[in-house]
Amino acid sequence: MRVVRGEPGVEELAALVVVWARLTAAAGLAAAGERRPGRGPAGRPFVMTATPVPGADAWRRSGWTA
Repeated sequence: MRVVRGEPGVEELAALVVVWARLTAAAGLAAAGERRPGRGPAGRPFVMTATPVPGADAWRRSGWTA
């Protein structure tokens, strides 16, 4: 991020319009209860499930921790 002093240039205004349009579109999708494709069904948060790996608790059985 850079600080611009004085009047904003054309590039800064264009970037601001692009960011505003993306935020508005995302807010519209969120209000409608929809999400972008590839992010799972609406209303279901991402849940990370742990799968036990064989030997993952080897440090508990080692002589260093006994």
